Amino acid sequence: MTPREKPPPSELTSVMLDIGGGFGALIVKATARDAEQQVEIVDARGQRQHAVVHSVMMAGGSSHQAVFSSLPEGSYELLDLAGTPIRSFTIRDGRVTDVHL
Repeated sequence: MTPREKPPPSELTSVMLDIGGGFGALIVKATARDAEQQVEIVDARGQRQHAVVHSVMMAGGSSHQAVFSSLPEGSYELLDLAGTPIRSFTIRDGRVTDVHL
């Protein structure tokens, strides 16, 4: 595989989430062109976190997503590659939030 080739989708389709007690999770839905790219979020205090978009095989095709498995509840922003906020969202205790890249 050359550095520009993307790996094939994984057959692994489960992710462990650590939510509740003031924490929730985030799933960032993306497209095939975003596979293996880093996604970054920032909280209200300016602290950044990142995750990688993975391709996962599912019935009927593949899904492309990045998962933040445990985030403190609060307000966040999804950032573009230049670090500019593109979408605001709120993490709630014990819940999974979905946003689209």
